[in-house]
Amino acid sequence: MARIEDKGDRLIIWNGNAARRGALSPALYDCIAQAMVQAQAPRIRAVILTSEGDFFCAGGDLNVLIERRQLTEPERCEKVDELHALVRAMRGCPVPLIAVVEGGAAGIMGFITAASFPERDALRAEIRAARKACGDLPFGVNVSMLPKLVPGDQTEDIFRLIADEGIHVVETSGRNPEPYIPLLKDLGLSVLHKVPAVRYAIKAQAVGVDMVSIVGAECGGHPGMDMIGSFVNGAMAGEALDIPFLIGGGVGHGSQLIAALGMGAAGVVMGTRLLVSEELCAHDGYKQALVDATERDTALTMGSLRNTVRTLANETTAEVTRMEAEVPDITIQDLIPLVSGQIGRKAYETGDVSRGLLSAGHALGLTDRIEPMADIIERIEAQAVAAQQRLAGVLPMPKAAE
Repeated sequence: MARIEDKGDRLIIWNGNAARRGALSPALYDCIAQAMVQAQAPRIRAVILTSEGDFFCAGGDLNVLIERRQLTEPERCEKVDELHALVRAMRGCPVPLIAVVEGGAAGIMGFITAASFPERDALRAEIRAARKACGDLPFGVNVSMLPKLVPGDQTEDIFRLIADEGIHVVETSGRNPEPYIPLLKDLGLSVLHKVPAVRYAIKAQAVGVDMVSIVGAECGGHPGMDMIGSFVNGAMAGEALDIPFLIGGGVGHGSQLIAALGMGAAGVVMGTRLLVSEELCAHDGYKQALVDATERDTALTMGSLRNTVRTLANETTAEVTRMEAEVPDITIQDLIPLVSGQIGRKAYETGDVSRGLLSAGHALGLTDRIEPMADIIERIEAQAVAAQQRLAGVLPMPKAAE
């Protein structure tokens, strides 16, 4: 029910006890002990514990525990000593020891942005297309609750559509989600709320969201008015929040994932880094422009309207910056001819990035080539493993007391 798969630079320990939701077993203990010995080889960079079901470990196997009750006291003591030895070996493992579950698909979850589909039928069609592509893997839908430029707030209808389509996770953003929390809970949706700073995350926690994503000043899109950096957000969130949180804003490297986890985050948010994937439905000229850009090639605009946005610097950002400086009491209607989303979408179709507000963050410094999404993720995983190895060398785990 357990086996070791040698992948050259890493060992994968499979817990095959799926019928008992990954319950621990003597066979698994033996595999772990063998892997701890094999992990001493210089070629091994990580040991990964996973399962062939949705659970890696749901506790001990009751059948085995019942059998052990029949053991004599010396026999039980021997078993306990063997377990303690295994724990010491695991704590002394020279490479990262990582536990994952197959059902999480490496922990990646994508989101459809509802605002990209003005017509509800189009959003419904996109959700169904995503489900066909993802199979049983989870994905969510982001709903921006920014005030509409046209009469009528369709937010509640969008939430109902999402639930009707069998989506389980919704990401809210743009304003306080409190008025919608009762509806979202009644619909059975888990709520991830996106905020630009920890003070808003504390409020979101108080009104009943399940999780928050905190995107700092480095992010593409809307970094808020406080302009607090991701590193500070992460440390503050670890002290202030009881619910799970994600850290975003300038994140595009595996070492940043390890840093976020170390600060208490449940994970990270990546946007700009993934815009250069081959699978993205955008012109290669647009992607190449992101590859050619650096972390210095973004601009902040719309601050005069208290709706700051970070985008790729271009002719539009220069013109908007000029108007915001020169036109007193400027309004959104004054800027719409320049900042309409329809203009930005042209860049995705034509590859011409000279016009429109094209969201991009400081992770432009990490978008070094166009490649398949799987290759991007594999590189991020390798970077994370390397970061963990560096930590293991700097902060070695203390040995268990004998």
